[in-house]
Amino acid sequence: MTDQTPHHIRMLSADHFYLLSPNPTRTNLFIGKASSLSLYLLKDGDVQYAVDYAITMESLQMAMRGNRELKTEAATISQSEMLQKAVNQIVQWLERYEKTEDTIALCGPSFMLYHVLVRLQKEGRLFDFGTKGVVQTGGGWKIQENARIPHADFREQVEDVLGMPETHCLDAYGMCEGNGLMVQCSEGHYLHAPYTYYKPLVLDDELMPMVYG
Repeated sequence: MTDQTPHHIRMLSADHFYLLSPNPTRTNLFIGKASSLSLYLLKDGDVQYAVDYAITMESLQMAMRGNRELKTEAATISQSEMLQKAVNQIVQWLERYEKTEDTIALCGPSFMLYHVLVRLQKEGRLFDFGTKGVVQTGGGWKIQENARIPHADFREQVEDVLGMPETHCLDAYGMCEGNGLMVQCSEGHYLHAPYTYYKPLVLDDELMPMVYG
């Protein structure tokens, strides 16, 4: 048992789960494959994906070819259209379960949900999922780095717009090179390292481990 155990239980037992990243069965991108575990952990639940079309090596190569200015313009338009479509789908998904007693979970990069929150705020719309909802962010802000806000502000925005307690919105950090995932405590202070995977060390000038303190 850890401080985040209740959060994990809420995530894995949700009636409806929205993965704010690509369908892991339709891409070889790490962000997609890293979430493939959801297919097994949530196999009895309802799982939706923000990106549910094939992302192939060929499509990635095409995006990297040709005139740089045209490529950048096309990529920007494509990203904008994809983001708008995903935001629309997520809003519709939230509407579907707003008046039900079903529990929901959203998991993925912060920027995707942030755009949903901004859209709802502009339209003056608020939800009240309360403890029926839970959010797990991770993966950073990627190409949306210019939109980054402090996580404390993000948690507050989730509560204001979706009505979920801040304690139900945690961030996580992991690395492609490792299997462990460090999850934030419910108070939103720090990322907690799972000691079964990682042993944090402070090194001296000679790169030798220092004693506690």
